[in-house]
Amino acid sequence: MIQQRRRHLQLENSSRIFQKNILQILEAQKLFNLKKSALVLQTSIREISAKIQVQNLFNLKHAETIKKAVGNFLERRRTEIRTRACLIFQKIWRGRKVRKTTSVEIEKMRIRIREAKFRALKERKIGNETIQAVRILLTNPHLMTVIKACQTLEMCTKYSVECSKHVEREATPILIRLMRSCNRSEPHMKLMISILNIFFNLNVQHLGNSVEIS
Repeated sequence: MIQQRRRHLQLENSSRIFQKNILQILEAQKLFNLKKSALVLQTSIREISAKIQVQNLFNLKHAETIKKAVGNFLERRRTEIRTRACLIFQKIWRGRKVRKTTSVEIEKMRIRIREAKFRALKERKIGNETIQAVRILLTNPHLMTVIKACQTLEMCTKYSVECSKHVEREATPILIRLMRSCNRSEPHMKLMISILNIFFNLNVQHLGNSVEIS
């Protein structure tokens, strides 16, 4: 009986020890699984964080590229505005300088004398002057001679309808070509003004003929 009792106690102790060992093994397995899950989670978090950092770097580089492009565009615009302002200032300054160096009264007297001279001329004489001036435009390359010829055509087209028709028919292409070749120098500005007055006179004569016909 005593031996059976001892065996029973030994079995109970062995069973308890076995259960305790099993529990320890299960706890260890759980702990290992938790550590493994934590490592997997940490790895995933690190990968996600790395991807986010790469994306942020890409976005930052893209933003810097856009910022640089916008800066270059704005700088070009500022340069264009400054260049345009300088050109306008130069034009104003040169015009003022020309106006100062040219006597207004003398120029007015010249205009009055020229107008009085052309009023005194007959239609045939004005026609000859027109033909000669057109011939000069077509054959003579000297600037001052061309300017004088344009001034002659300016007066002829102002006072003669027939001269206006002749100039419109024969000299319009050469006048347009001369306008395109002008620059901002003083002689070219005189030539440009004279040509514009010629076209103005042609337009006035044309409108006058239209009114008379109607």
